[in-house]
Amino acid sequence: MREMDTSFVSSELQSTMALDSISHSQLSRMLAQMDDEILWAVFAQLLEKARSKTPVTKQNALYLVDSSTFSLDTTRYPWADFRQTKAGIKLHLKLCFMDKGHFYPDQFEVTNAVEHDDNHLEIFVNQPEATYIFDRGYIDYERLDEMEANGFFFVTRVKKNAKIHVRETYDTSQSKTILRDQMVVLGTQVYLTSPFRLVTIEDEKGKQLSFVTNRFDVTAQEVADMYKARWQIE
Repeated sequence: MREMDTSFVSSELQSTMALDSISHSQLSRMLAQMDDEILWAVFAQLLEKARSKTPVTKQNALYLVDSSTFSLDTTRYPWADFRQTKAGIKLHLKLCFMDKGHFYPDQFEVTNAVEHDDNHLEIFVNQPEATYIFDRGYIDYERLDEMEANGFFFVTRVKKNAKIHVRETYDTSQSKTILRDQMVVLGTQVYLTSPFRLVTIEDEKGKQLSFVTNRFDVTAQEVADMYKARWQIE
């Protein structure tokens, strides 16, 4: 709001908002009085505009999925279940990422902070042909198989204790950062996934990161870049 304070120096805007001047404190008071249905309508219109401008396809869109937890005072927000000593809410967010200059929040849910992240992945995975990027907290082998069967694409980190069975290894000799590019199945004999792709890289700090995906139509570096885009949601 302080940024808006200095940026929106417009007499026409001030007149429309019935303000003599614009300051962050005035904006705060005005927003507190505003019916939230108005804000929902504005969000829906902007979202529709963004979607219609560039339709989402397998080639041009990634959906980044993550959550953020906000701690609250237990006295003022007793309904917001979190921990014994504090309350909290959790924002579950899906961000449509087209490229570094074009991304927007596509869908979100707000829950009590105690709600587990993976309960919301199914709600957000609703655009076939798009690729969904999420961290390993959401991983469930049966869910990955369901996404594969239903025409959804994904890139995610594998858990440290994942049981990996290599079926085929691809040549990575031309790359300095790609350590391994493999076709694998995940799990134990109790449940094995469909064949997926496992790309292992070494990052700038020398740390090894492994990503599992069902995108076999892109390069290993592109798989790594897709997951790197996930930081935009922060």
